[in-house]
Formats: sequence, structure tokens, C-alpha cells
Amino acid sequence: MLAQRDKIFEETCDTVFTLNQDDKIRYWCEAREEGRRIERTYQVTIAELKAENAELKTTNAELCAANVELKETIAEQGEIIAEQRTTIKKQGSAIEQLRADFEAFKKSK
Repeated sequence: MLAQRDKIFEETCDTVFTLNQDDKIRYWCEAREEGRRIERTYQVTIAELKAENAELKTTNAELCAANVELKETIAEQGEIIAEQRTTIKKQGSAIEQLRADFEAFKKSK
């Protein structure tokens, strides 16, 4: 409509139409669109990886804290075991003394 009334505008429209039909222009337009599509894909992938990385950092921090707690528990258990071994040795000595006293008592009768 506008192009029908204005000869220069009509020629411009024809020129643009002709250029858009050119294979090279179409190729570069398609390549640009493909590039944009790939960029969007990368952006989504990067965002997903950043989110996953944040989750992994949180999990890692939780596991490190749990590891510290486990090491403390192991150290405490080690102390308890050492105390129990000492108690067992004392009880073993007491048992041996009682046996010796019992044997001496049996011989005295």
C-alpha cells in the first residue's frame, strides 16, 4: 500500500526482498541464529552447572563438618578404649592377686 504510493519506498522494499533472497545473506542470517541458539544453550548449561556447583559446595561443607564430628567421636572413643584397657589390666591384676590369695588360703587349711 505505502510501497504502491511511493516509488522510492517500493524500490527499497524490492531491494531488501532481493537481498534477503540472496543465498549468502540467508546463510549468514541462519549462522547468526544458530550462534544465538548455541549461546542460549550455553547460558542455560552454565546456569545449571553453577546451581549444581553451589549444591555440591553445600554438600561438601556438610560432609566436612560431619567428618570433623566423626574424628572427634573417634578420639573420644579412643580415650574410652584406653581407659577400659587400663581398667581391664587393673582387674586382671586384682583377679591374679585373688587367685594367689585363694591358693594360699587353700594350702593353709
